[in-house]
Amino acid sequence: MIGKKIYTIAAIITAVIAAAVILFSVFLFWLGQVKSLSEPSRVFTDPATGKTVIELNVGSDRKFNRDFIKKYPEILRKKYASVYKADPAKYGRFNWENVELRLKTFQGFSHRIVDSGKFEPHLYGTGNRLGKAFALIKGGKMIERKVDGSYWRIRYKSAPDVIWSTHLHTADYIESTLFYPLDKYINDMPPAEREKLFRQLLPSKIRTLVYCSRSGSEPEQYWALPCGIRCQMVAYDPKVFRRYNIPLPTADWTWEDMLDICRQLREKDVADPAFRGDRLSEDLCAFTRAAGGKVVEYDKSTGNVRWNLDSEAFRKALTFYFKLCERRKNSGGSKYYMISDERSALYIIHGNEYDLLSQNVSSNLSVVPLPFGPPDPNGVRHRGTGITSFTAGISSLIKNPVVRDAAWEYILYNSSQIIAGESVRSQKRASEEQRKIVDRILKSGRMIEVFPRKEEALVELHFVLAGHSRYILDPEKDCGRVSERLRRHVEKSTSRLNRRK
Repeated sequence: MIGKKIYTIAAIITAVIAAAVILFSVFLFWLGQVKSLSEPSRVFTDPATGKTVIELNVGSDRKFNRDFIKKYPEILRKKYASVYKADPAKYGRFNWENVELRLKTFQGFSHRIVDSGKFEPHLYGTGNRLGKAFALIKGGKMIERKVDGSYWRIRYKSAPDVIWSTHLHTADYIESTLFYPLDKYINDMPPAEREKLFRQLLPSKIRTLVYCSRSGSEPEQYWALPCGIRCQMVAYDPKVFRRYNIPLPTADWTWEDMLDICRQLREKDVADPAFRGDRLSEDLCAFTRAAGGKVVEYDKSTGNVRWNLDSEAFRKALTFYFKLCERRKNSGGSKYYMISDERSALYIIHGNEYDLLSQNVSSNLSVVPLPFGPPDPNGVRHRGTGITSFTAGISSLIKNPVVRDAAWEYILYNSSQIIAGESVRSQKRASEEQRKIVDRILKSGRMIEVFPRKEEALVELHFVLAGHSRYILDPEKDCGRVSERLRRHVEKSTSRLNRRK
């Protein structure tokens, strides 16, 4: 009898514990829940006007929207109306002669977080649900915050109809199947228009960014359209150099020339430090390419990201970068450091052709290509200039083919207008000398290799590298030790990135 009571009590306790675990698990699931704030685009008849309304979620408020809204009804009548009328079961029974396009802005996602009332960033961690539960126990308040970005779109499969992407995120969108292939649209274009498309938007140098296989077993396809070319260059103010009788950077300068110019700038107290980069990890990647190596690579056979931080090319680039950032005055025991907001005379900037030729960067600045790196085993020097591009793609989540067609026409129109508009405006203000310099920068650059998770890898490298800059007292002696420290730190983050593939 006593034994039965014990078993009964044990069963009750077990059931209570199991129920508590289940309820707590449900609570944690609810705590981390994310919901999309955007409704799918529709095609419907407006009862007030009788027009066929096509909604299109464009993700951002771009300057060409107003013109495109006016032009699209005519585009639809010429290219799509007859197709839509011939197949009402697929496209719907609408009046395709009286159409109105309405553009919406993607609202993003709503995510539950805990506001502790204090500056404790870890309590806002998007993935730490247990931490949020403990923060609630401590008196925190549950609130909802609007969030957006490539991580949220990919993980929760929700995105605007037109996806604008940086060059580094393009590979992530392709791998995650968020981009809809564009081959049908490109192949259906008249030959003359297709030739113009390849000449203006898809030249061979940047075609590799968007024409690729999503996996090794699939055929290569077009996934997005590039929207202008951006590249790295060095900017400087010629007046400052002439005032202090310091030689101007030239299009053929080398690492040694750049170091000598920085030395003169420091000695004459023109700027301290003399050099300042723009994007730490990407600038270091450029110098590593000039030294004949790569910072981070992608193994297509395994799909893993891997680092080359112990390579000779990376150590040369790291040493060179720290030498550029040398200060004439010793500040706080740290002779070299990499991130500074102080006045400098040489800058690495990232700009497009319009920025440079129209002097949109600054009316006082001139630009030159990145310097040639050290000689390779054959005695040849190379630049590490990287070319990038923003891209625009169609979301694969679109269910309605009419909305998909509108998305294609939108990115085609906008991308073409960006290229054509910048070219026309640039020629009005640019001098012949400026055009030659920019042309040389673009020709000397190479398309930066992109692959899934590269953006996150470079962000991780940026923070780790910035944290280790305090260990640099002498670049020649300390960079090998720092590169080993970096390798150990990024290996942890790399394993996490590779598990997500």
